[in-house]
Amino acid sequence: MFKSKVIKLAFIVFILLLGAGVMASQAMYGKKNVVVAKTRIAAGAEIQPGDVEVKSVSNTVAVPGAATSPEQVVGKQAMSERLPGDMIYTDYVQDKKDLPLGPETGLITVPVTETETKYLHPGSVVSVVTWKPSGEGAVYDNLAVVSISKTEGDVNMGGKTEYMAVLAGNKNALAGIAPFVKNQTYRVIIQGRQG
Repeated sequence: MFKSKVIKLAFIVFILLLGAGVMASQAMYGKKNVVVAKTRIAAGAEIQPGDVEVKSVSNTVAVPGAATSPEQVVGKQAMSERLPGDMIYTDYVQDKKDLPLGPETGLITVPVTETETKYLHPGSVVSVVTWKPSGEGAVYDNLAVVSISKTEGDVNMGGKTEYMAVLAGNKNALAGIAPFVKNQTYRVIIQGRQG
C-alpha cells in the first residue's frame, strides 16, 4: 500500500512538472499578435483600417515596439514606407499632422547614427552629401527633418538599436539620394532650423 502511494505521488509530481515545463516553453516559444501592413503604406500616409491586419507570430520573431492592436496605428501617419507583411512599429507612426508636402515634395527614410540623433530634431534643415567610390558626389540641400525614431532590436537576435530620420524634400532630390542610402554612401549634415 505504501508503494502505491509513493507511485501515485511520484506520478502527480511528474504531471505537475510536465505541465510547468509545457507552460514555460509556450511562454518562451509561444505566439504573439502583431500588426502588419496588409497593403503598401506610403511614408506620410494616414493609416486606414483596411491597410493593416493582425498576424500571430512566434515570440522570437515579434520585435519589441511592434504594434499589437490596430488601434495603436489606425488614424496615424506612417513615418516610413511599409510593404505588405511588414510589421508596424509604434515608433514609426505619429499623430496625424500636416507634413510639408506639395506636388513636388516627397518623403524618404534615412538611417542615422545615435550621435546624429542628438543634433537632428523635427524642423531641422539638413543637407545630404552623397559619394561614389570613384570620388564623384553630390550635395542635396534644404531637406526638412519630419521625425526621428528609434527601434530597439530583439535581444535574442543581437539587440541592435536602429535610428531613422524621415526627411521631406524635392522628389527629384530624394530620388537622387535613394541609391546612396541603399549603398550607405551618404552623410547627413545640419544646415539649421526652420522658422
